[in-house]
Amino acid sequence: MRCDVPSLPTPVLANWRAAPAGSDGPAASWIAPDGCRDLICHQAPGAPPRWFVSDLDDRARTVVLAAGHTAAGWRLRPGTAIATDALLVSLRGCEPDADVVRARLADFATVPAAVAEAIAALADAGGSTGEASSTYRVTAAAADLGVAPRTLQRLLLAATGRPPSFWLMLVRARRAARALAGAASLAAVAHAHGYADQAHMSRDLGRWFGLTPTALRRDPARVARLADPGCD
Repeated sequence: MRCDVPSLPTPVLANWRAAPAGSDGPAASWIAPDGCRDLICHQAPGAPPRWFVSDLDDRARTVVLAAGHTAAGWRLRPGTAIATDALLVSLRGCEPDADVVRARLADFATVPAAVAEAIAALADAGGSTGEASSTYRVTAAAADLGVAPRTLQRLLLAATGRPPSFWLMLVRARRAARALAGAASLAAVAHAHGYADQAHMSRDLGRWFGLTPTALRRDPARVARLADPGCD
């Protein structure tokens, strides 16, 4: 097993707040897949706080926040195990106080070391250069962990509901999309991130993010969002 993965004393990777900039109408936010689930508190005028845990995203989506509404979120590390029902019951009626939330998460959410190690190994394999197949890279990650590929598959399916290939390809797509902020040609970005060619990268980024590489390159704000903490 890998021995260079640090202990994770808290499942919280980052926290965020959202609110429409003005009072005239709703605000839409583009949410890109990041390998994380978020604990979110949604507050509407005159209503009690509503707590929920987001799903693991397979593709980008747009979330609309109505005027006067706010949301506060705690992004949890990839692979975090959450006792969702117990966590939400413990937060019922609570305001989004950071100290309270972190205490509840300490009680009801953990990051299993084996899962963290597995995702880290796949991130390493997914970020390497060269045109290696996903099967080869998953096998290499399993070898790095000292387990069989089927063992890695069972571990991640049980812990996250996603196979190793999901984590491998998510990391590659996020890194390739961020590279679009530079001056390299699309063909060079595709080659550097292990895609067979530019068309392959275009299909993959379109599936994950709903935009072609050209469209992403023309939208630096969205590319910057892909630098937010996540599975990388």
